[in-house]
Amino acid sequence: MNHQYRGLFKDREVGIALNIIRQFRNQWQCLRNEDDEDLLQECLTQWFYARDKYDPAGGASPSTFMARVVKHKLMDIVRERESEKRKVSHHSVSLDAPINKEEGSDSFADILPDPADFRNETEFKIDLTQAFSKLTTKQRRLCELLLDGHTGMNELAELLSVERTTVYREIGRVRETFQNEKLLK
Repeated sequence: MNHQYRGLFKDREVGIALNIIRQFRNQWQCLRNEDDEDLLQECLTQWFYARDKYDPAGGASPSTFMARVVKHKLMDIVRERESEKRKVSHHSVSLDAPINKEEGSDSFADILPDPADFRNETEFKIDLTQAFSKLTTKQRRLCELLLDGHTGMNELAELLSVERTTVYREIGRVRETFQNEKLLK
């Protein structure tokens, strides 16, 4: 037992707290790197302020009451540690900084996509959305079928419940819309 608590806590109280701390460490990954002494100090401090609230009429033994206080404190610590894991740390890093310490290592600029490519992709999606908005419902359905791999004119005509000549005409209209929107040459 740790002798620094003599006079403030009984050996039994320190033992109960240490036992519960070990149980929690086995159960919660976030507590495995915590020092036993630090956790014990936090739990005993909580117990110090709570032990005067023990009421034997409540039906629990003093040991059970203490175990509840310690478990509640440890759950508070677990919630805090779990919350810290979800927080994102924001800090600036130079794009020219090497990814790792090896000589000749790629920099972030080497592996990140070119912002111009992203802008072009985004602009393309916007243009494509505008082009689709100009298509009729049947033309959009035709495009969906083509994207799903249906390329036979007879099959497309049957799926759309139209004549083959209508399929050819609608494909021509879709192509014309895409050309007008500068999506096709």
